Amino acid sequence: MKVIAVCGSARKNGNTEALLGAALDGARKAGAKTELITLCDKSIKMCDGCCYCDTAKKCHIKDDMAKVFAKLLSTDAIIFGTPCYWDNMSGLLKNFFDRMNAFCIDRPLNGKKAGIVAVSGGGKEHADHAIGAVRRFTEAQKMHFAASMGAKAYKPGEIKNDAKKMADARALGEAVARMR
Repeated sequence: MKVIAVCGSARKNGNTEALLGAALDGARKAGAKTELITLCDKSIKMCDGCCYCDTAKKCHIKDDMAKVFAKLLSTDAIIFGTPCYWDNMSGLLKNFFDRMNAFCIDRPLNGKKAGIVAVSGGGKEHADHAIGAVRRFTEAQKMHFAASMGAKAYKPGEIKNDAKKMADARALGEAVARMR
């Protein structure tokens, strides 16, 4: 079993990345190999709406997207993480999903397990809106939903002081890795 976490936060070492790190710890505890991909470290341009992918089955934009997507194809499960902006996922993660259109025409993520982590300064109900948006992506890709969690945190690193939420994230990672 291999589990990849995709962090859609623009903040390095922030709350979303901390929760994903705990989730990956849980997945490792369940015997999975793990990897964290931080989108803020990648050059992924916006979709330009050219529709080239409709016929070519690939994107004409040359950036890090194809390399990241190749990693997703090689994994059994993906945990998506996002901070919550205006009751939705981050722009980084939304842009990533938009660009995945070129790679997902034939639904190659079909059957992969999915988990979702969302963090909001406004609280869990705001995070739940972001979770819903990410979950719609996983459903469209015919992924198998394993678990999700929302958390409240605002200041960088604040979530690390919430032992319950860190434990919840580890449990989420274990659930994703153990899902058959």
